[in-house]
Amino acid sequence: MPLMTKDLIRQNYRKLRRSISSAEKTISSYAITKIIINNNNNLNFYQKKIAVYLASDGELDLRLLIEALWKNQGNVFLPVINATTQALEFSPYFPETLIKINQYGIHEPESDFFVSPEGLDVVFMPLVAFDKTGARLGMGKGYYDKSFAFCAESQIKPILIGVAYSCQCCDKLPIDHWDIPLDGILTEKEFVMFNRKS
Repeated sequence: MPLMTKDLIRQNYRKLRRSISSAEKTISSYAITKIIINNNNNLNFYQKKIAVYLASDGELDLRLLIEALWKNQGNVFLPVINATTQALEFSPYFPETLIKINQYGIHEPESDFFVSPEGLDVVFMPLVAFDKTGARLGMGKGYYDKSFAFCAESQIKPILIGVAYSCQCCDKLPIDHWDIPLDGILTEKEFVMFNRKS
């Protein structure tokens, strides 16, 4: 049986993601925060430059995790689309940071200071679907794949962790040569690393 196209998979899993109840979303947000806190001794998240996102379109909400990082002096960054390069830059994110809404309805910080993707240690990435090999399907614009394309060649690179509800796991995703695989996946049920980093 042939694989479904990315567009069809994206359509189905976006609908599934948006159908999750408010109560389930809240429980899942607490769950992923607890999982990361419990894994901090292994990965030392609080001492690193960590990129997060502000949820939209039914994505798993990271606000509780962000607050935990702030509480423990974490260096938190949000993605901003560079209008010229059409790639992502990352701006520091604090409780007092002013936020604007970009052309896709996504919340971005109002800032003139940015860190390049190469300057990050850990990136929590939103996604539409994933599979157990670490393949990731995003919204289709390719911003994360373009921004982290250097990871395919570089020895020094951030840890890329996809964040999703467990129901967003797909049996097998079609992949293209430009797709950047995840190093780990975080859901409300588990945190799995794929052992790609040395």
